[in-house]
Amino acid sequence: MSIDFSKTFGANRAAPAAAGNSDRPKAKFWLNVGYSVPVTYSDPVTNAITEETKFVSLPVGIPFDTMEKITVTSRNDEYAALQTAQNDLHDQIMAAVNSMKPGETQILNLEIQVRRINEDRPAIAPEQNAFVRKLDLVG
Repeated sequence: MSIDFSKTFGANRAAPAAAGNSDRPKAKFWLNVGYSVPVTYSDPVTNAITEETKFVSLPVGIPFDTMEKITVTSRNDEYAALQTAQNDLHDQIMAAVNSMKPGETQILNLEIQVRRINEDRPAIAPEQNAFVRKLDLVG
């Protein structure tokens, strides 16, 4: 008897994920994180000086218009208000960018938050965990 590893639990998770990405709508609006810098160019042929502002962004943007809004279901009023504000931020940005022409860019007045996740906690030994008790499951 042989084992079909393609049918085992958790096998080949990358393939379904890749297939699911083709079902998602293609984003038209992207959030790019970076900064603006003034740049001066000199044309080597005409010696004309050109000054412009360039945006230096991180290599990967965030697809924005395909981002799903949060369904607010929390019974905690403060958390529900925060989720409603998150949806409102999405609406405000969409209202600001909807009139943009293809290829056009715009700098938004937003803040960037960087967060480092917590380290994994070591497991609490069963003998030190007040919630653990031995059960007689079959007797």
